Amino acid sequence: MSRDCSALRSPLKEEVSPNPPSARAQLRDAIIPAAMPNLGLESLGGLFLYFSAAFGAFLVALWLSLAFWTWRDIRARSNDRFLRVLAPLLVLLLSLPGVIVYLVLRPRLTLEEEYERALEEEALLVGIEEQATCPGCSLPGVIVYLVLRPRLTLEEEYERALEEEALLVGIEEQATCPGCSRRADREWQICPHCHTRLRKACVRCGRLLDLPWNLCPYCGTPAQPVRAETPAEQALPTGA
Repeated sequence: MSRDCSALRSPLKEEVSPNPPSARAQLRDAIIPAAMPNLGLESLGGLFLYFSAAFGAFLVALWLSLAFWTWRDIRARSNDRFLRVLAPLLVLLLSLPGVIVYLVLRPRLTLEEEYERALEEEALLVGIEEQATCPGCSLPGVIVYLVLRPRLTLEEEYERALEEEALLVGIEEQATCPGCSRRADREWQICPHCHTRLRKACVRCGRLLDLPWNLCPYCGTPAQPVRAETPAEQALPTGA
């Protein structure tokens, strides 16, 4: 009798259970196993391989983009062909450390910035010159300009340089006597001070020749060699 009563009570307990499974939970339990029936180590390995390939492609794209950016940046900063080739190669070989090295060593200004800076400096100089020479300037400014301006103009400096060069050429062209080291004329055959022979005359045309010449450049006649005699040699007797 007691067993029959317990058997009757158990269905009643199941019917009045406090937390019966809902329809949403039952649907989830039925869909998830059907959607991922083979979820295991092989699926995790495939996902890891996929993400690894995507990350590697990203690194390669970043590497190439850094090289391209370096090439474009050095083109805007320098006209040197060697630097335009060296900078991208440095990034291709060293990757991110190469970019850091390039950022440290690259020119500070681009070509456009340097051009604009040169124009600004030129405009500033023109403005200063106009202020110094304009008739409406104050007298102290004119006095300061007159004190600090260069003493000679460019034309005067050029003429002075030409005069100095002509003077030096004239000094170099002036002949001196090898015996007494005094100034000698180029038309002299013998020094009037020490009687040293300076030049010899051509036997055919009579033009003066230097002593070492063995041929007259004016008429082509062979010249007899004549040795320069010093005053001491000239004083010796001929029979000695």
